[in-house]
Amino acid sequence: MASNKPFLSLDGQCDKLEKDKLATIIDRVKTKDILLETNYYNLVSCSKVKFAKAINTNGEHVYNASNFNDWISYYQNDCKVSEYLMRNLLRLERSLNSRTAYYLGEIIDSNTLTTVQFNDLKGVIQGEVNPNARRYIGDKTWIWVSGKTFGSLKRLIEWLWDNGFRHIVRKIINGYRFLQNYPMRTFDELVNLRNSIFHFRPLSVYLVYGKRNRDYARFTIRRTVVEDVFFQNPCSFIRPLMNEILNNASCFKDIKIII
Repeated sequence: MASNKPFLSLDGQCDKLEKDKLATIIDRVKTKDILLETNYYNLVSCSKVKFAKAINTNGEHVYNASNFNDWISYYQNDCKVSEYLMRNLLRLERSLNSRTAYYLGEIIDSNTLTTVQFNDLKGVIQGEVNPNARRYIGDKTWIWVSGKTFGSLKRLIEWLWDNGFRHIVRKIINGYRFLQNYPMRTFDELVNLRNSIFHFRPLSVYLVYGKRNRDYARFTIRRTVVEDVFFQNPCSFIRPLMNEILNNASCFKDIKIII
């Protein structure tokens, strides 16, 4: 299916930034180098959250006049916050993965599962793998779990939650207060956040866009998850950068909800 947005050369991207985004470019050669390294879509999607002031009747963003250097500076700050959150997410994921591997191994070794539960859990642990690969039969559970993606890990925890092992889930999330009240909903957003920033999507975009991009409740959940991940290991340098991103995202969300 063809895109309704044509490919833009680097010069075309510069022209669009100046004409449509009102971002003045001082050094076009340097700007083209920056656009090649940062990706025009990511840069614009991120910085519009700060520099767009309204949406017109055609659904187009209306911008405050600015300088391109301000756009790239804001995008770079978004990257700094995202990279810091990545570190915290890795620590969290490593801990949750290790705990889940241990407790699942303990459950399976105890032989307390019904046959139906055991077969169902085997399927979840096995996941989607090459049909010619070795299949999980209930042994070395800790090895199988240790290689899981965060999304697959969430599905294992979800299985425990839905099959009468909520006390085990409580052990897995022990010490992480932000996971206590609504663990499954929070896990969903942790996976979304992780997948977003680990695939270089700006944090600003994660906060304000989604399937229900006018749903303020969804934005509130995402904002809370970002703050909770940050405060697992806070940093005085990153905090003001993150606060600016969160505040601009809130203002941008208000603009989107109005239309």
